[in-house]
Order: sequence, then C-alpha cells, then structure tokens
Amino acid sequence: MRKRNSAMILAVVLLLTVTLTACNGSKPDAGFKINVPKSASNEEKLAYNYIEVAAEIYQLGVGYSELGMPAFADNAFSMSGATVSAMRYAVDCLLDMKGSAPAEDGRLRDWDMIAALGWASPYPYFFEGVILEAGGDSAGAEECYRKAALNPNFIEGMDDFKTLAGLDEKALNGLKTTLEEIEDRIFEATNGPQFISIPRDENNFSVEFMREKGMALLEVGNENLQAALPYYQNAVRLNPKDGDNYVNLAIVYLYMDDGESMADCIRDGMDADPDNERLAFLTDKMKEVRGQ
Repeated sequence: MRKRNSAMILAVVLLLTVTLTACNGSKPDAGFKINVPKSASNEEKLAYNYIEVAAEIYQLGVGYSELGMPAFADNAFSMSGATVSAMRYAVDCLLDMKGSAPAEDGRLRDWDMIAALGWASPYPYFFEGVILEAGGDSAGAEECYRKAALNPNFIEGMDDFKTLAGLDEKALNGLKTTLEEIEDRIFEATNGPQFISIPRDENNFSVEFMREKGMALLEVGNENLQAALPYYQNAVRLNPKDGDNYVNLAIVYLYMDDGESMADCIRDGMDADPDNERLAFLTDKMKEVRGQ
C-alpha cells in the first residue's frame, strides 16, 4: 500500500479546481476541520485525505459566495457535493453489505442523482465501480472505472481508493460520520441539493459536449427550449470563467421570455469575463431595450 503525501493532495486540489481562481480576501468557513482518528490505518488516512480535499473545494465555494460570485461558488459546491456524496453512499453500501444497513435518513442513495449534483466530478462513477466490484460484478465495475477515467478531473492513483471496500465497520462508520458532516454543510450552503437533471453520460464533464447536446435540441425547434436549458446551465457550472457559456444560456432565457434570468446571466457573465465581445453586445442591447 503506497502512502499518499502532501504533493499528491496538492495535485488533487489543482485538478479538482481547474476552473477556479483565487479567493483573495475571503474567509472561507475557517472553523471546519477534518478529525482523523489517531489509530487510523493507512487505508483510512487515504480516505480522510480525499475528504480533506473535498472540504477545501467546499471552502472555496464559501469564499466565492462571500465575494458575490455565485457561478464560481456553484462550480465549487457542485464538485465538492458530488465528490463527498459519492464516497458517503459507497460507505453506506459497504455497511449494508456487512449487515449494518444505515437507517433511512433522506440522504441521496442513487448514483444517477449523486452524479447530477456535479457532472465535473468523476467520483460517482468511480465509487459505483468500487461497490459493483465488492458485490462481484467485475464487468460492471470495469465499465464504471473506464467512464471515470475519461474525465480529466480523475487522478492517477485512484486505484488505491478501492481499499475502502476492505475497511471494517468501525472504520466505515467513522468515515460516514465525517462525510455526513461535510455533506450537510455543502447542502446547507446551497439550500439543499442542487441537481442539473440531464441523462447520465460519461461525457457530461465536457463543455463542448454540453453545447453540442443543447444545440442539437434547439435545432429541432423552440419546443425543446426547456430540454436544452440544463445543458447550457451545466456548461456555465463546468466553466464559469468562459463568457460564451453565459451568452448561450442568456439566449435560451431570451427565447423562453425569462428576461430576469437573462439579465442575471449576462451580469454574472460580465463579472466573470468582462472582455467577452458577445457579452458586451448583449449588455448594450439590453440597455437599449431598457432605455438606459
């Protein structure tokens, strides 16, 4: 068993926050701390490292919220939410396999719904694979691992996290408690789970794929506006720095006669990408309509 050092953790942070920028001046939830049991095995410590990384992503989201950057906060909260809930559900499944099924408490226990929390996260696929493998479905597990590995946010060395399946009930329950604590914090910050409900696909991490799917629906006719909307919403969530994502979403809102959402989208886009010419054009047109 290889131990993961601080360099590995830093690499995870950099990969998971590829679309994010620094939160200068923010004070993200400084009181949140992951308590690792002193008697934790190397396998447990690896799992707690994973949780610590997810907690850092959550804390970035808090910082963005305080800075009035909702799209960037959504990017961080969605990534941390899917990443945390995926491991928490895997722990629940493992406890169930050991004869200690968790009591029904309203938490998400569906891989598709957990994936819809944050399509940028590859870990719902990965941990679904861990559970399938633990249950004897090797073919199903390999397919999930393959899909997880397609995502550029997936890191090398994740095979080590398969050791989660070998932990005893005490260790799993300790992880469950910690995972539920951060899961609750994330959903409190977002006023409950925030899903982007599109069919699950291993390519849903891709902005280009989102644009293609949305455009394919719009080319059929305006009756598909509602179906196309979540693809363009997810494009913004995946990369809130790209002004073109806001432009595409704003146009959909325009055709839906949702002027308020369109204006909010254009404003958020200009904050994120003030040099975007398409956003500047929409901003000028909006001012003309309002007589400003």
